[in-house]
Order: sequence, then C-alpha cells, then structure tokens
Amino acid sequence: MTRFAGIVVLLLLPLALMAQGGGSRAEADALFAKQKFAEALPLYTQLVSLAPGDHDLNYRLGTCIVHGRGDKEKAVGFLKYAVTSPTVPALAWYYYGRAYHLTYQFAAALDAYERYRGTADKKTLAVYPVDALELQCRNGKELLNNIKDIEVLNKVEVNEDEFFRFYDLRSIGGKIVVTPEELKSGLDKKSGVVSLVYLPDKGGPIYFASYGKNGDAGRDIYRTELMPNGTFATPVKLAGYINTAQDEDFPFMAPDGKHFYFCSKGHNSMGGFDVFRSSYDKGLDVFGAPENMDFAVNTPDDELLYLTDPEGKEACFASGRDSRQGSLQVYRVNTATAPVNLTVLKGTFASQFDPKDRKAHISVVDALTQQPVTEVRTDMNGNYVIALPRSGKYRFLVEAGPGGKTHAGLVELPRSDGPRAYRQELSLENQGGEKLVIRNYFDQPLDEDMIALALDEIKRRAKLDVSGPVVVQEEPLVEKSPTDDPLTRAGFSGDVSKADALRMAGEEAAALAQDAASMDQRSAAAYRIAKENATVADALIAQAEDLVTKANAATDDGQKNALMARAGRQRANARAAYERARAALRTGETLAAEARGSRDRASVADGLQKSLQVALAGTNEDVMVAELTKLRAQLDQKNAPDARLTPAEKLRRQATQREKESAALTARAHDARNEENELIDRIGRIKLEESAARGGKKDELVRKRLELEAQLEALHQENERAVAKAGTAEQESASARGQAALARKLETGNTVADPFPEAERSRLAQQIASTGPRIGAIALDERFDGTSGIAASELERRTFDWGVPVTLDVDGGGGDILALDGGINRTGGDQGTTTADKTTSGSKDTNTSNTPTGTNTGQASTGEQPNGQITAAAQQASGDQGTTTADKAASGSTGTNVSDTSAGTTTGQASSGEPPNGQTTAAAQQAGGDQG
Repeated sequence: MTRFAGIVVLLLLPLALMAQGGGSRAEADALFAKQKFAEALPLYTQLVSLAPGDHDLNYRLGTCIVHGRGDKEKAVGFLKYAVTSPTVPALAWYYYGRAYHLTYQFAAALDAYERYRGTADKKTLAVYPVDALELQCRNGKELLNNIKDIEVLNKVEVNEDEFFRFYDLRSIGGKIVVTPEELKSGLDKKSGVVSLVYLPDKGGPIYFASYGKNGDAGRDIYRTELMPNGTFATPVKLAGYINTAQDEDFPFMAPDGKHFYFCSKGHNSMGGFDVFRSSYDKGLDVFGAPENMDFAVNTPDDELLYLTDPEGKEACFASGRDSRQGSLQVYRVNTATAPVNLTVLKGTFASQFDPKDRKAHISVVDALTQQPVTEVRTDMNGNYVIALPRSGKYRFLVEAGPGGKTHAGLVELPRSDGPRAYRQELSLENQGGEKLVIRNYFDQPLDEDMIALALDEIKRRAKLDVSGPVVVQEEPLVEKSPTDDPLTRAGFSGDVSKADALRMAGEEAAALAQDAASMDQRSAAAYRIAKENATVADALIAQAEDLVTKANAATDDGQKNALMARAGRQRANARAAYERARAALRTGETLAAEARGSRDRASVADGLQKSLQVALAGTNEDVMVAELTKLRAQLDQKNAPDARLTPAEKLRRQATQREKESAALTARAHDARNEENELIDRIGRIKLEESAARGGKKDELVRKRLELEAQLEALHQENERAVAKAGTAEQESASARGQAALARKLETGNTVADPFPEAERSRLAQQIASTGPRIGAIALDERFDGTSGIAASELERRTFDWGVPVTLDVDGGGGDILALDGGINRTGGDQGTTTADKTTSGSKDTNTSNTPTGTNTGQASTGEQPNGQITAAAQQASGDQGTTTADKAASGSTGTNVSDTSAGTTTGQASSGEPPNGQTTAAAQQAGGDQG
C-alpha cells in the first residue's frame, strides 16, 4: 500500500466507524424501547467504546447490563457516570439504584432511589415505583446478618420460559403444569403472565396464584381442589399471614403437610421474589407467620418455585441471580444449612525489600478441613480484604517478594457472636532472609459497614457454585508480632505517611472554610430573593385593597364586578409572591445554618491541623495516635453517606417527608368526614322512625337523636380542625418543595452575593410574617378568587418556578406578579457576571433583553456601571453559568422592559445618562438560559 493510500484509509476509517455507529445506534435504541436488553447489550457496548463520554449511551448500556447479564456490578460504573449529566432520564437514577441493589450495596441503592424520587415525574414514579424497593434494601441489610452455608448438588442455566421442566421430580413426585384456564381470572388472562401450579400425586388441595377480580393487591395465593367430576372447586384466597400488598406466587405444600413454601415480593424480601416458609396446622387450617429462607437461598434477584422432597432433605428452586436476561439458574441443594458468622480481615501488605512493592497473592486454607477458603490479590497500595466463614484456624499462603516465593502462617480467629471485622498487617521482613510476619489486631474490632467489607465474599456465596474439594500443599509457620506505628494504630493504611496526614488535615480545614463561604453567598442570595418578593407582595396587596375600595364605591354592577375581579387577581398574585418570599426566607435560614455548621467544623479542623502538626513534630507517640485518631474520625465522618448530602438534597428529603405527613393528615380528615356523613345518615333514619313512632318509643328515639346530634356537633368541630390542619400541612408541604427547588437552583450556579445583615434579616422576617394576615384581610367574595379553575398542583408549579416570574394566567392578558411592579428584567443575561448593586429609590430602570446572542444594555437614572455588567436585586434564573452578585435594590422604581429575539445588540436607556455598551440594570433578573 502506498503512503497516500494509507493516509486515505486512516482518514476514512473514523467516518466508516461513525456510519456504522449510527446504524447500530438506531438498532440498539429500537431494541431498548422494546426492552430487549440482552439483544441491545452488545450494540451499546460497541457504541460506548466509540463514544465513552456519551451520558445517554452509558445510561442505556448500564440498564442493559442490569437486565442482560450476570456481572451486574459492571453496570454501576456506567450508570454512575450517566447520572452526572442533568439531561439524562430520571430512570438512570432508578437503574443506578437497581445496580447497587442487585449487588448487595443496599445503602448506596437507597441513596440512588431517593435521588430518583427527586428527579422523576409522577407518571414515571407510577410506572417505576420504589417504595417496595427501598423497603427491600432495608430488609437486605438485616437478612445479610443471617448468612447460611448451603451445599449445592447441581446447577444449570436454562431458558426462563422452560425452567420448571428442568426440575428433577423423581424424588419429589407430582408434576408442574401451567395454571389451567378455569382457574384464571379476567385479569390473569389480560396480564399475559404465565403462572405455574404444582399438582401433588395424591390429590388434595391445589394452591395457585392469581390477580383475583380487581388485582388491587397484586398476585395472591388461592386454594382450590379438583372435584370428582373434573371441575375445580371455587377458589378461596388464603387468609392470615401469607398474602401481602405485593405479589405472591409459586406456592408449594410440602409432602409432610406441615410446611408451606411460597415466593413473595412482600414480607421482608430483600428484592424481587424471595422464598418463604410457613408452618401449617391442618386441624385449625391456620398458616403461621412466614419466615425468610435467608441468604444464600434468597438474593436481591428473583427466587422461584421452591420444592422439597418427602424427607425434606433436598430441594429444587430457580433464581435470576448470575444469569442473562431470559434465563434462570435451576439449583438442587441440600436443605440442611449451617450459619456463617463472617469475620473480615481488612489488611495491608508491605515489603522491607522494596517499599514500592505492594503486590501479594494471598490464599487462605481451612486448617481443619484442608479445604481452600478464598484467595485475593492486593491492590496497588497493598490493601486487601478477606472474609472468612467462621472462627478457628486458617493457614495463610502469601506469594510475594523479589523471588516470588510462597510464605505461610497460621491465623486463629477468635470466637464471636456475630459478624466482626479486624485489621491485619502482612509484612515481608529481612531477618536473615525473607520472613513473613502477620500482625492481627483482634482486640480492636473495626466499626465499619460489614456488608461493604464482605461484599466480594457475599457475591461469591450468592453464586451457589457446586461444591468440590481442592488439595493445598503445607507451608511452614510464621509467628505474628505487634507494631507501634502511630499511623497504623490510628487506623490509617500503610501507604499514608505523617506528611500525608498533615496535608489531609489542612485540605479538610480549607475545604470546610470554602463550603462555609459558598453557603453564605447562597444564603444572602436567597434572602434577597425573599426581600424582592416581599416587596412585590406588599405592592400587590395595596393595589388589591385599592381596587376593593373602588369597587365598593362603584354604582354600576358591571364596573363593580370588573374591579372585584381585578382585585381577586392581584390578591392571588400577592399570595403567590408571599409564598415565594416565605420559601426563600426559610431557604436563606437553612443555608445560613449550614454555613454556621461548616464554619464551626472548619474551626475544629483548623485546630486539629495545628495540634497534629505539634504532635507529629514531637516524640510522644500516644499523643500522635490521639491526634491522628481524631483526624481519622473526621475523615470518616466526611465520607459518611449522610455527610455527602447537599443542602438542596436535604431540603428535598424534608419536603418528601412533609408530603407524606400531609397525605396522612388528609386521609385522616377524609375518614373523619365519612364518619360524620354516616352519623348524619343515622340521625336522618332516626328522624323518620321518630315521626311514625308513638308514646315511649317516640320518647326513646328523641333521646337517642339528641345524643347523636350532640355527638355530631362535637364530631363536626373536630373535623373542621382536622381539615384545617390538613390544609395547613399541604401548604407547608408545597412551601417545602419550593424551598428545595430554590436551594437546588442556587446550588447549580456560581452565586456571589454581598452579606445580608442580621438586623435586616429580622426586619424581613417580621415583614413577611405580617403579609399573610394582610392578604387574608382583603374582603372578597369567593366568586372573584383569582385562582379559581387552576389546579393546586399547577398553581404550586407556577408559584415556585424560580426560573420564570410567577404567571397565574388568571385572565386573558396573564398575571405575572413580578412584571406588575416594573423594573423587572425577565430574560437574558446568563453566562456572564451578574452584580446586584444599590439602586436609588425612585429611579427609573430600563431593562433590555436579547434572547439569542446579542448584548443586554441598560442604565438607571443615576450613576454608571462598568461595561458588560448586569445589575439585579437577585438573579433567579435557572441554567446560570456565570457569577451572580446580589445586593440591595430599593423599591419604588419604575421601568421599561424591551425584548428583542433577533441576533444583534439591544440597548435601553432611562430618562437621564448614557449607558456603557453591554450593560443591563434591573431590580431583579429572574429568568435565564440566554447566551447574551
């Protein structure tokens, strides 16, 4: 090939790959839409290799891995990258949680599910709910404290549609069939779910699953019997403990008639269908409380159709673990299980021959049975984690050192009544040759997440591989010896030096100080937004009051009604501005509290850095250990799951809790109202009887009616209080959601604001507190309510849309509460630096907006601004990419808003003074996304 031809090939190769990728993308997306994840998986794998930075492709590949293959932990990496983009679908957080959930990382899964709640809309949440999944994660954390050792006799991966045909029923008896049509309800047939029924050889009750008539509790377990004429008896839903609000399926009564097995997504399932066992008393026809069959029978994936032989010694079941989409693993196991009390050794390896050599291959053998237990390789820093199933003696075979020799030592784990974790050190020392020294710290158990530490061992056990013996060669014993290294004693790994520890202390103090400064800026910006909305609310209240006065003075009914309608709109706008001011004030208070907390922690961290510096310069190792332990605790606290939550996320979770409380109060108020209506009906019936009764009977009915009417009056008063309480709770819930939205908006931009003085905060709080009663005092007939016809959810959305001025659309011309006051720059200006400065009271503002790519220019009546500066009381737009500086803006200004949607330059000028090019002056900039 000539050089020219080679160059042409190289130039055309990327184009060919792009063309190939385009076709593959369309095919992959089509398969993804049909939920054929296993088929889409190889296509997305190729596409991500060509465009590794594409967040959407990473989301789709991660989702396919969750569904389509055994190594689901690989999905975590792709989905973790995908959710860093704000444009990725909310379902990315859902599948991110599923990836963690299915790989036993329950704490991380709960966090991802919570984030999904905060980003998904109601329609998506209805189709992909997470309430049950969150409960399953909490169950999983408990169930993994009860790990059982299971002997696996056989294991085969088969097509999920045919899995039951691979059950060896020779020792079990009976047969497995698809549920007969006569037992299916209309919902069963409509769902298309293929359900199975186990038919015993000896006849008797037949158990099966069905949606029933309404399906309001998912699939439940029913019982029927085959009649002599070949028909089935009327199915009866099992009473008692068995059925839940989630799905139940795959029932099986053991041949002894005393143990009932079934699968459920409810009870304390750790995910999907778990296998449960319940005792059965035939004489009383009573099922006992179900008990989870524990790990490793159950996993976060689906476990199905657990059948036992007549002796109860062996069982068959199927599972979705470690299998591809469309496949299941079918297991045959011994039912006898042994509890596993995991002991985790969190260790480090180091070599005196080469400090940079941290590589070692560690094999562990049970000294009693001579069976291999596990093997691990250290990471690049010499760290490793080993999980062992029980106490006792183990032989450690360590391949390491310059010659690659295998060294050995005996470790005896102490007895414990539960899972434990300890530190361990392996050191290859020069003692007249290579010598392995093992140091164990069994007197200092680690207080860490056992599931996280033992994750690899848990995953290994979940595979339920068929058992098999392995012979291992003996090695000589190396004794353990203690250590006095302060860093190790304080809990740091072997690769952390004293200089590293001191540097980490300084970085932590600086980071906390920076957090405090950032929170102060956001808090000040929130306060200024509250101030602006409070000012607007006051102006609108005054307008509404004036309109009511004029309406009352009007003699023409048409004019009176028109004035009252305008007053109603202004009152609605005032209430919206008030709610915004209240939410912004609370957001400012929350962020100010976060800033104080960060400052306090920064002060502590700074003091720790100084005391640590003194300790490390000295010779007292106990003092060093004490200070290093404080640093270790500080770093652990920083990395805790709750510590990583931003203020916006905390507020969102608080809003979710408020929403639940509001829903509960509303439900109670509804129930109380129904009770009141029933009592009214009862009184009505008594009145009818009373009208027809005579003598003593009539007197008795009158007495009864009077008693009930007294009860009704008391109940009515109680219900009024309940309704009012529910209404208040809903208002607080909406306000909490508004606070979370504002905090998230301030968090996503680079907000810079002048301090908002404490005294001004107090005055602002008093101003806002007085606004609500003033709005309520505006006397208006409900006919003129400005928000009639607008759903509560829509009104809330408009009120707390912090990126756009509130628009209630209560009349044909709209009703933007911020535009009514003038001096409001409603669009443009993002991507630059926004500075809020002092505006003279009574000044006239000219606001100019250029949406596509132009320049915003404006000037107030007094003073000049530097070129390219945007002046605002508060920047409230979403999508900010620049710097926002908020300062004081006086009320009473009037202005002109000019908007130009074409490219170019837009200039605005007030009554006096010439503006420098590229300047916009406004009382508040509240919308964004522009590139001007």
